[in-house]
Amino acid sequence: MKGLLIVTNKDDKDSGGLPQFVKNTFPKDQEQLATNYGVKLSSLANQARNLVRDLEPSNDLTFLRVQCKKYEMMMDEKPSMPPSTMKDVVVVIVSFCV
Repeated sequence: MKGLLIVTNKDDKDSGGLPQFVKNTFPKDQEQLATNYGVKLSSLANQARNLVRDLEPSNDLTFLRVQCKKYEMMMDEKPSMPPSTMKDVVVVIVSFCV
C-alpha cells in the first residue's frame, strides 16, 4: 500500500471548498503528493456521487475504485458520524497494482 488518506469536506467558508485531512499515512517527503491525491480524488468521488444521484435519486455512491497502470485508488464515502459540521468523510486508499 502506498498510503491512506481520510478526508472530510467541511461546511465552513474558511476552507475555501478544499478538503480537510483527518489522517495521512504518506511519508513526510510525499506531503504534496498526498495533498494532490486528497484534493483530486475527493473531488472525483463527489462528482461520481452527484452523477449517481442524478441518474437515480434514491441511490447513493458508497465505493469507487479507479485503476491505472501503476496505482489503484479506492474511495469509500461515508456520512459523518456523529452528525457535525462535516459533510462527509472519504477514505482514500492508494495501492500499487500487481
